[in-house]
This record gives sequence, C-alpha cells and structure tokens, in this order.
Amino acid sequence: MKRLLFLLILIISAALLPAQSLATQPTPQPLPYFQDFVTLIWGSGIYPEGMQGWRIGGMSDAYNLSEPVSNRPMEAGADASTTRANLQNYKGKIGFICSDIADISLVFAIQTTGQRNISLSYDIMTIRNPYGYLGSNRINEATMLYRVGNSGPFTMLDGLEYVNNSILKTSAGDTSPQKLESRSIVLPAECENQPEVQLRLASRYVSGSGGSPGFTIDNIVVTGEEMPTVPVILSSFTATALSTAAVRLDWCTQSETGVLGFYLLRGKHDPASAELISALIPATNSSQTQNYSHTDSSLTEPGLYHYWLQILDLDGSQAWHGPVSVILQSASDSQTPQIPLQTGITSVFPNPFNPDAFIEYHLEKASPVSFSIYDKRGRLIRRLEPAPQNAGSHRLYWDGLDGSGSPCPTGIYHIRMDAGSQKYFARAALIK
Repeated sequence: MKRLLFLLILIISAALLPAQSLATQPTPQPLPYFQDFVTLIWGSGIYPEGMQGWRIGGMSDAYNLSEPVSNRPMEAGADASTTRANLQNYKGKIGFICSDIADISLVFAIQTTGQRNISLSYDIMTIRNPYGYLGSNRINEATMLYRVGNSGPFTMLDGLEYVNNSILKTSAGDTSPQKLESRSIVLPAECENQPEVQLRLASRYVSGSGGSPGFTIDNIVVTGEEMPTVPVILSSFTATALSTAAVRLDWCTQSETGVLGFYLLRGKHDPASAELISALIPATNSSQTQNYSHTDSSLTEPGLYHYWLQILDLDGSQAWHGPVSVILQSASDSQTPQIPLQTGITSVFPNPFNPDAFIEYHLEKASPVSFSIYDKRGRLIRRLEPAPQNAGSHRLYWDGLDGSGSPCPTGIYHIRMDAGSQKYFARAALIK
C-alpha cells in the first residue's frame, strides 16, 4: 500500500512540473555561412551541422512563434510522392510537409560575433504540391522567422512570404523545383554581434483544405561585415579650475583596445600651437569603464585656457579630443571661475568619425532639445530627442545609424539642434 501511494505521489508530481521542450538546439555556425546541400546524400536522414527539424505544435492560419515541442526526423530519399508530415531530404535540398496536428519547421543557427549588417539569402520552392489531388485545394504560405539566442518566441521577417501555386505535382521520383523563387533580406540590428541567432523556415494555412505542399529551401547564404574595432570609446573629458593656479582634467573611457596611452596639451588657440603638459599616461586597455585624472599646476597667470586630450595607439595612430576650456581668475576675484558658453553645438567628435560620434552642446537655460541629422542632399535621416536638459554642457551619442537602423554611408552630415525656438548647426564627416 505504501509503495502504491509513493508511486501515485511521483506521478502527480511529474504532472505538476512545467513542460520541458525535448527539441535539440542546433549548433551556431560562424559567418560566412553557405549551405547548398551538395554533400547531403539523398539516402541520408542526418541533418547538416547547424540544422535541426522541429515540431512546433498544430497547424493554423497564423505562424506559430512559440518554442518547439520536439525534434522531427528527416526522411531519406523523399520526392513529390512523399506524404508524411516530416522534414524531407529532397535530393540536394531540404523541405517539410505539415499536417493539422504537426506544424513542422526547419531551423538553423548562426554566430554573428564581431559582425554587423547580417545579410540572408536563399532559394525557396515547392517539391510536392497535392493541389487538385482527391479534391485538395490547399494553399499555404512560408516565411522565415528569427530569434536571438535559443529561447523565447520567434519574430517574423517581413517581405519574405512565399505561397504554393495550384499545379498538381505528386509523381514518384520527382524532386524538381516548382515555382522556384529567391529571397534576401538584411536581418534586424539586434542580430548583429551575437553568439547565436536562430533562423526558422515556417508555414501557415492560407486557404482551402486537403494535403499541405512540401516547401523546400536551398542555396542558403548568410554573410556579414566585420565590425570596426574602436580603440577608445571616450564618454567624457572635462576641465575644472581648482585654484588660481591649478586645473584638474578628468576623462572617462567606456572601453579601450590597443591603446598605448594619453597625452594632455594646453594652449590658447589650437592643438598645433599647444604645449605638452603631461608625460605619457598609460592606458589600461580594459573593456570596463576607466576614470583618469591629471592636475595642471604649472599655470602662472589668469586667463582662458584650452585643453586637448591626445590618444596614442599601439600601432602608432592617434586621435584628438577637445578642446575643453576653463577660465582662471586672479586671486583678488572672489567669484567662482566660469566659462562663458552660449547655447549651441560646441563640437562633434571625433570628426571625421566611424561609425559613431558624440555631439557636445551647451544650454544657457533649461530647455527641451532635439537634433535632426540630414545627408548632403538635405534628406532627414535620423532624429535624436534626449530628455529635457538643465542648463549646462551636455553630450549626445549618435551610433551612425539612420532612422530605420541601417548604417549610414560615407559622406557629409548636417546636424541641426533645436532648443526652444532657436536652431543651431554643425557638420560632421563619416568616413569608412
């Protein structure tokens, strides 16, 4: 009796546990990724590396974006006469057939680490089409879904939809394509620089009834562009008067790669006539935020001073940031030193930039502010709207993307700042 009670408790406990997916996650493949199935033997039921067949649930007139329920086998030696709801090896290409109770999908995974502008292209076709067979008039649609990582819902990629036609094709031994079409798309920006992105060919009912067509994919190509290595991402560079003869310079980096160190220069006009005021300040070359500080104690008279930060890389290249300005007042002046800045854009740096830039601006008083970025033909390509700002100096980050999330091409860009009823302008060059 105790044994029966123990078994009953085990059964009830198992029933109460959340359902776990039994589906295998495909191994992400590096870019560039090419799959034309030329090495796939027609008599094989083994998926190529980085691919897997899944059952998602039951078919409906909407794409099922959910997690997979289980794996699905691939039938070897399939042709237009094959009817089972499975993945199908169609002799140099892979497809699937769905049924009312089995929503079948083909998924493959890619790795986009260090890559941007991920481009996907493939051929899609129908191998089996039972339209007109025993009264069938089924029209289905197929498209590509994606998700970042290997958990959570999928998202549909718009513009890739494909439907079968109404021409019967069910002959044994026939693996020729019907209604062969090509598809291509640039994946959303969230797919860039990711350890895993899954792409899933899925289908849904459109109209009619009867058997489903065998949708098939071939000649898959996924490529990307190498993301440029940014030696330093500088998030701030400031100057603060400490006394009538000393200025503290502070700067903060978000990441550093291949950087030798930093120099500080002081001048009255431009960096060409500025004097070096520091020895080489070694860089940490860390991916974490780093804060640096240096005090200029060699000042002997009051006045307006400008400071520049020079960044020297290990490969000998260099970059300049600044100027930041400060006024030193005489000892007899009791007022706090102030910089007489007016509302407007003070600088864009680096300039030229690639791929991103910081827009520095100043507000004499608190105000809503927005920025519009135009290309050389005067077309609005991006609008940036930071939260309302207090009076003072501020910095805005532009990632070099347009309003749709696509990278902007090389060229001159005009930046308009709107603060209240006033407009201010700057220009920056993007050079790739």
